[in-house]
Amino acid sequence: MNQEMIKKAVSEFFSSKGYEVLDMFYKKPCDSCLIIDKWDKFNLLPDFLLKIGSKLFFSFLLTDDSKIPLFKDYIKRFSKILPSKLFLMHGNQLYEIENIEDVSKRSLIAQDLFIKEDYAVGPSSRTFKSMSGRWEEQRRIGSKGEEEVAKLLKASGAEIMDLNFNAPCDSCSNIQNWHSYNKLPDGIAKIKSNIFFYEAKSKKSRNLIVNERDYIEYQNKLKFLPVNIYFIVFSYDLKKIKEIYLHKVNMNEHGREHQWNGNYTVDLSNEVEQLA
Repeated sequence: MNQEMIKKAVSEFFSSKGYEVLDMFYKKPCDSCLIIDKWDKFNLLPDFLLKIGSKLFFSFLLTDDSKIPLFKDYIKRFSKILPSKLFLMHGNQLYEIENIEDVSKRSLIAQDLFIKEDYAVGPSSRTFKSMSGRWEEQRRIGSKGEEEVAKLLKASGAEIMDLNFNAPCDSCSNIQNWHSYNKLPDGIAKIKSNIFFYEAKSKKSRNLIVNERDYIEYQNKLKFLPVNIYFIVFSYDLKKIKEIYLHKVNMNEHGREHQWNGNYTVDLSNEVEQLA
């Protein structure tokens, strides 16, 4: 059965219980793909971020209880950031594993969940970067900024969880519909008692703007955690960091501009703190 459809059904169940649910699992951006067989080889990530009352949990969903031991070390490693919950699907029944050390201790929390067999992504809605063949280059530049932000946070004593999928699609410009591609910040960090999403933006000039659609996505995450955007301003050859700025995502009105590539952007230059 399609793993993505199982996870979507469980996400809908959690929402029906009144939980705030952030889907963190990969969602296919094409109806067919020559590299689909590689999709189960990503870096390990929680499937959901669940907010139950005022508490947050990383949540994992498995369909094979024999794989539970593979998650033990991972769950323990990131328990320094947030506690985890582990769920198991058997057929159309959903269980919560109460004790990862004794998987026989489980409770049935839902039965007869309706799971669609598959779905169509829909009509093409390709971005300018993918249409122009610039996606791979932009991804390379973006990765430089992500690396530097991870170094910066670790130097500050942060525990971090990298949320980048490292999916096969990251090296492909011929994506059918990027709107179906799950948009997450680059990671989650915890410094002392402060937990937040972080996002790196690589720049070759002091042009502190972001796509409006991305900013709206970050605003939607505020119900779970704060979101920090780090602007890494590189030299033109990307060999030197010239400046670093921090912006804390908020619900303020921001100046917006229509760019030459069709995107709208928001200007954050008046709402940043210079870090370096």
